[in-house]
Amino acid sequence: MKKLLKLLIFVLLLGIAAYAGYRYFLPSMIASTLTSAEPSRLVPEKMQQQVKELRAKIDREVKEVPALLKETRLGIDDLEIIIDRANPEQFFNAIAELKTTTLTSTDQIFDICMKHIRIDGYDLEVFRGPFVRNTSVKNIREAVAKVNRDDMLTQVSVPVLKETAKQVLASSREKILAEMNR
Repeated sequence: MKKLLKLLIFVLLLGIAAYAGYRYFLPSMIASTLTSAEPSRLVPEKMQQQVKELRAKIDREVKEVPALLKETRLGIDDLEIIIDRANPEQFFNAIAELKTTTLTSTDQIFDICMKHIRIDGYDLEVFRGPFVRNTSVKNIREAVAKVNRDDMLTQVSVPVLKETAKQVLASSREKILAEMNR
């Protein structure tokens, strides 16, 4: 009986450790890999090129942040707060509706997202213009198709995206502020 109890406690502790790793450490580790200038030893050699391409894409996106902040009249601190307050469950609800809807326009897609995603203290409507201009129905359809193929990846990717965005903003803060003050 004592052995069984010890085994159950061990399995419970192992489960808690695995959950903590999945929920907290994995997103941080992946974000660090994507934002680091150096290749990670944790990434297999055959995937290094994909990571390099993702880093280049992140760098291109960072260059657009000052214009986005000026247009939305938000500061970099506001953007960090919005990222922190973003609730993955709300994103999953928006994705679920996008999966079951015939998508016809970027305004419609934005409306669906606005129906599900709320950030206390912020009106996300300020992002409609940039979203509509920089997103296409085709891109969203492709993203929804990817989500349909791998829901598990989606469950991991939202926390990873949050952590990556926070790390990118932190590491690019001075560059973004300098560009905004030009």
